[in-house]
Amino acid sequence: MLKVDVHPDYPPEEGRYLRGTDSSPVVVVVVLNCAEDKIPAELEELVRVGVEAGAALSGTVQTENIGFEKIICNIIANPNIRYAILTGPE
Repeated sequence: MLKVDVHPDYPPEEGRYLRGTDSSPVVVVVVLNCAEDKIPAELEELVRVGVEAGAALSGTVQTENIGFEKIICNIIANPNIRYAILTGPE
């Protein structure tokens, strides 16, 4: 698959995520069911593992509307991304 360089201002939306390899075709999204200040250690570890495994972005989302809007903006801004892995306790 042809890889392209991302824009210097990528990712356009800020959020609770770690940035990995921009040429990766995958993002990892952990859907939370708890308050932001009470995120269990195993979910934080899941976010870190996503980046260590080579994901372009790996992070958490708590709200369905604003959170997923930001994810979609960041995915569209990187033409290398083809897959989103949604995971979490739900």
